[in-house]
Amino acid sequence: MRKGQISFDFIIAIGFFVLFLQSFLTFNEGLMNGGDALNTRMQAESIVGGIGQIILIGNTAAGASNVSISYDAPIIKTPSGKAINTCTITLNPSTGAPGMAGYTITIDGIDTISKSAITLPKMAAGATLAPTTIDCSNATTITYSK
Repeated sequence: MRKGQISFDFIIAIGFFVLFLQSFLTFNEGLMNGGDALNTRMQAESIVGGIGQIILIGNTAAGASNVSISYDAPIIKTPSGKAINTCTITLNPSTGAPGMAGYTITIDGIDTISKSAITLPKMAAGATLAPTTIDCSNATTITYSK
C-alpha cells in the first residue's frame, strides 16, 4: 500500500458501520412510533374514564334539580411531538343500558389508533351529555345536565 491509499478492509468496515447506524435509526423510529401509539391510547382512555366519572357524579346528584357538571377534556399530545391530525372520541350515552364510547386517533395522517365498545355508566333518567363527539386535539368541554 502506498501512502494516502485507503485499504479495502477499511472501506468494508465503514460500510458495515453505516449499515449498522441505519438499522439502529430505523429501530429507534419504530420504537418511538410504538410509544406514541401506546401513550395516545392511554390518554384517550383516560378521557373516557373522566367522562364516566362525571356521569357517576351526576347520577349521585340527580335527585337535585338543575344539575350541571362540566368536564374539560384535555388535549392529547404525543411524547415525540408529532402532530395529531385527527382525534375524535364518540360517545353513545344511554339512560336505559350502560352507554358505549369509542375513539379514533390519526397521527401524521398515517397511524390510526381506534377502539370501540368502551362501557360508560348508565345515566340517570332525563340526563343529557353534550357534546357526544369530542375533538381531543382541541380543548372540549363536556357537560352533564339534568
